[in-house]
Amino acid sequence: RLKTIEQAFPDRHPDAITARDWDAWLDTLTCGPVTVNKMRSLVSRVYDYGLRNYRVKENPIHKVPTRKKRRSAVRHTYRTLSMIQSELDMRPFTEEEANELQRWRVLDEQEQRDLIALALERTELGMLCPVILGLHGLSGIDIRQMRRGAYDPRTGIVSGRRHKTGMASFSVPIAPAIKPHLDKQVLTVASGEWVFPHFHKSEDGTPVTDVKCRFLRHWAWLIKDTDFDGLRFHSLRHSFISTMLAKGVRAEQVAQWVGHLDVRTTVEIYAHFMPTDSVELMESLKMFETG
Repeated sequence: RLKTIEQAFPDRHPDAITARDWDAWLDTLTCGPVTVNKMRSLVSRVYDYGLRNYRVKENPIHKVPTRKKRRSAVRHTYRTLSMIQSELDMRPFTEEEANELQRWRVLDEQEQRDLIALALERTELGMLCPVILGLHGLSGIDIRQMRRGAYDPRTGIVSGRRHKTGMASFSVPIAPAIKPHLDKQVLTVASGEWVFPHFHKSEDGTPVTDVKCRFLRHWAWLIKDTDFDGLRFHSLRHSFISTMLAKGVRAEQVAQWVGHLDVRTTVEIYAHFMPTDSVELMESLKMFETG
């Protein structure tokens, strides 16, 4: 980011760059509002350093407004889909709405069991344990970056710090019915190593840089030509949260499991799934039992 700032106005003294100039430059950035605000803060810190060392006379960034954060994509999509649902009696889905609903839909309990069965059937893709973890609320990046120490086979609890924020932590118990699959995978790797090395290394053992793309390709191959075709992997996380809230688990507990830094995030996005009654965690996890 510092290199990007250095290239913004290479031939002008910092005192000659006005707040309007910085505001226009921030508008040229193609990243999201959160990243733009981070760039703004970084420029401000550079100016503050210059003020302390008498290199500049003022900090014009204080006059540059922060960028408004976009509404949560999930929240916006859920609201859009709920509006579509309310209009079902008035008109049919358009093709675009149907595709969006398929990508973001929340899986019911039977569909979650079917997805696990599909991953069991196509074990050569190595997606069984990632699907299990996804259906327990872990995001794709947390699964890809998971190391041996994050899972304790004795307690059956997966815990760690969320890679997306770096601040929130998660700690979720794995359903006893499918815990042996994860135990088997974890015991095959050495202490401190990646739990899923096939996403980090190619077939010949050389490290890969496109870990995310490799992970998503395996996911796409898993659901290809099935009823889940087109489904986002992140929808597994939404399905877990929605199912737990629908079964009456407290929002505070769900937020702790999935690593929401603020329980309001859980409540605001998934409030429409929350019933009035509450049930115990292990009763909720029985949905994974097949026999």
